[in-house]
Amino acid sequence: MLPRYTNFKLYDPTIREQEFTLKYRQQLLQYELNKFKSSVSSIKSEINRYGEVIKTKLDNADLQTAVFDKLQNLCEQFQAATSSRITNKLNNLYRDTVLLPQRTQSYVNLSSTELTSAQTEVLSLGCKFSYKPKFDSLKQQTEMEI
Repeated sequence: MLPRYTNFKLYDPTIREQEFTLKYRQQLLQYELNKFKSSVSSIKSEINRYGEVIKTKLDNADLQTAVFDKLQNLCEQFQAATSSRITNKLNNLYRDTVLLPQRTQSYVNLSSTELTSAQTEVLSLGCKFSYKPKFDSLKQQTEMEI
């Protein structure tokens, strides 16, 4: 279930179950996940570039929507298979059920302005999230005393 490079041979069965061995294998898995996350961002930029090429090459609007719908379905199938594979690996690694975080949209955009992905991420953090103000507490206390 884990990547092949984490399957190193330990001849002592007690060492295989030691915390440092499991932690090392978890770190290797985390490294692999981070590597794949960076490759996903580069793939997304390529997808956007190819999307623009498709829009310029295809004149028929119905054909464009059919192509984009098919690509969207393929991406969703790939994402479902990938998250299932990762969940199974994590379940076997931690010997318990591990739930991956789900992206939910916890806000309603009532304005006509399109939000950027960064704005969407900040709004999705919820009502209890707030930025810390940039002020000097000592300066504020002295102003309050005056």
